[in-house]
Amino acid sequence: MLGAFEPVEIGFAAPERVFHSPDDQAVRPVDTERIAAALGGGAVPKPQHLPPGNDLFAHTLTGDTLSPDPTGPLVQQILDRAATL
Repeated sequence: MLGAFEPVEIGFAAPERVFHSPDDQAVRPVDTERIAAALGGGAVPKPQHLPPGNDLFAHTLTGDTLSPDPTGPLVQQILDRAATL
Protein backbone atom coordinates (compact mmCIF):
# COMPACT_ATOMS: atom_id res chain seq x y z
CA MET A 1 0.00 0.00 0.00
CA LEU A 2 2.74 2.48 0.87
CA GLY A 3 4.34 1.87 -2.49
CA ALA A 4 1.29 3.55 -4.05
CA PHE A 5 1.73 6.74 -2.02
CA GLU A 6 1.60 9.78 -4.27
CA PRO A 7 2.12 13.40 -3.21
CA VAL A 8 -1.10 15.40 -3.35
CA GLU A 9 -1.92 19.08 -3.16
CA ILE A 10 -3.44 19.64 0.28
CA GLY A 11 -3.87 23.39 0.20
CA PHE A 12 -1.64 24.22 3.17
CA ALA A 13 2.02 24.01 4.11
CA ALA A 14 3.42 20.61 5.00
CA PRO A 15 4.83 20.06 8.49
CA GLU A 16 8.35 21.29 8.85
CA ARG A 17 9.45 18.61 11.31
CA VAL A 18 8.60 14.92 11.19
CA PHE A 19 9.55 13.25 14.47
CA HIS A 20 10.08 9.51 14.19
CA SER A 21 12.20 6.71 15.59
CA PRO A 22 14.73 4.93 13.37
CA ASP A 23 14.19 1.98 15.73
CA ASP A 24 10.39 1.84 15.13
CA GLN A 25 9.08 -1.73 15.05
CA ALA A 26 5.47 -0.86 14.22
CA VAL A 27 6.21 0.80 10.86
CA ARG A 28 9.28 0.77 8.67
CA PRO A 29 11.41 3.88 9.39
CA VAL A 30 12.54 4.01 5.75
CA ASP A 31 8.88 4.46 4.72
CA THR A 32 8.40 7.23 7.28
CA GLU A 33 11.39 9.09 5.85
CA ARG A 34 10.23 8.53 2.28
CA ILE A 35 6.77 9.90 3.04
CA ALA A 36 8.26 12.86 4.93
CA ALA A 37 10.41 13.66 1.91
CA ALA A 38 7.37 13.45 -0.38
CA LEU A 39 5.52 16.04 1.72
CA GLY A 40 7.68 18.75 0.24
CA GLY A 41 7.72 22.18 1.79
CA GLY A 42 11.03 21.51 3.48
CA ALA A 43 9.74 18.78 5.80
CA VAL A 44 12.71 17.61 7.85
CA PRO A 45 12.85 14.12 9.35
CA LYS A 46 13.91 14.40 13.01
CA PRO A 47 15.01 10.92 14.16
CA GLN A 48 14.52 10.32 17.88
CA HIS A 49 16.04 7.38 19.79
CA LEU A 50 13.89 6.46 22.77
CA PRO A 51 15.67 5.86 26.07
CA PRO A 52 15.15 2.49 27.80
CA GLY A 53 11.90 2.21 29.75
CA ASN A 54 9.76 3.86 27.07
CA ASP A 55 7.71 2.28 24.25
CA LEU A 56 9.26 -1.15 23.66
CA PHE A 57 8.35 -0.91 19.97
CA ALA A 58 9.88 2.58 19.63
CA HIS A 59 6.73 3.80 17.88
CA THR A 60 5.03 6.12 20.38
CA LEU A 61 7.46 8.98 20.95
CA THR A 62 5.60 10.91 23.63
CA GLY A 63 2.92 10.48 26.26
CA ASP A 64 2.67 9.70 29.95
CA THR A 65 1.80 6.05 29.41
CA LEU A 66 4.17 4.74 26.72
CA SER A 67 6.99 7.26 26.40
CA PRO A 68 7.10 9.74 29.28
CA ASP A 69 10.82 10.53 29.13
CA PRO A 70 11.00 12.12 25.66
CA THR A 71 7.74 14.08 25.98
CA GLY A 72 9.25 17.18 27.59
CA PRO A 73 12.26 17.43 25.25
CA LEU A 74 10.11 16.98 22.12
CA VAL A 75 7.60 19.57 23.29
CA GLN A 76 10.49 21.94 23.94
CA GLN A 77 11.86 21.41 20.41
CA ILE A 78 8.44 22.30 19.00
CA LEU A 79 8.11 25.39 21.19
CA ASP A 80 11.65 26.54 20.38
CA ARG A 81 10.98 26.23 16.66
CA ALA A 82 7.57 27.92 16.93
CA ALA A 83 9.21 30.87 18.71
CA THR A 84 11.37 31.51 15.63
CA LEU A 85 8.43 31.71 13.20
